[in-house]
Amino acid sequence: MAYKVLEVLLAVPAIIGGLVLPLAARYLALADKTSLKQLFNDSFDTLLAAGAAIIAGGIIVGTPIIILLAGGDFAVAGQLLMPLSLATALIFIGNVTGYFIFALGKQRQIIPLYIMVAITALILYFILIPRYSYWGAAWGTVTVEALMAVVSLTLLKRWGLVPSVARWPKILLATAILIIGLLLPLPLILKILVAGLMYGVTVWYLKLIPLQKSL
Repeated sequence: MAYKVLEVLLAVPAIIGGLVLPLAARYLALADKTSLKQLFNDSFDTLLAAGAAIIAGGIIVGTPIIILLAGGDFAVAGQLLMPLSLATALIFIGNVTGYFIFALGKQRQIIPLYIMVAITALILYFILIPRYSYWGAAWGTVTVEALMAVVSLTLLKRWGLVPSVARWPKILLATAILIIGLLLPLPLILKILVAGLMYGVTVWYLKLIPLQKSL
């Protein structure tokens, strides 16, 4: 059940990637490095903000949401949302970096590294799953996605694309506001609505949807 919930969220980076890829290709064709770097940072920060919100939500209200959707028998699945939400945020980062690697035409260079990560994943799963069951699978996924993100970011750094930390304090502040909302002593649905409103207003006030400027 936890995997199904997060599978829905994975549509977000796919949609953003579909919007970003043509622009990245255009800037490369025009040799416009400044616009390309701006697009990369805007895309990265947008998905970083979304990923941070998912992590906060998964940790704080993951279990109540699963119980609401599937019943008390699936409470453990709610606990799994903690590592899986972290994995989802890492997938967001991996997706945006992957789109830029593809736009740069460097996908052949990263394939051997992806193969190494895949082999590492198999070894991890063979070690962790027999001992820790679904928890081993969940944290194994986190480890694998973290490796993928590190590999992608390392390669992009070689080609001049490095995430800027300028907006990160604002992202942390918006996430903190969301956490405060999710901790309010309210019924679950009302709590989510209030927290979402608080987060949305904060994001708007801090202008934390930078990608809309690039698009």
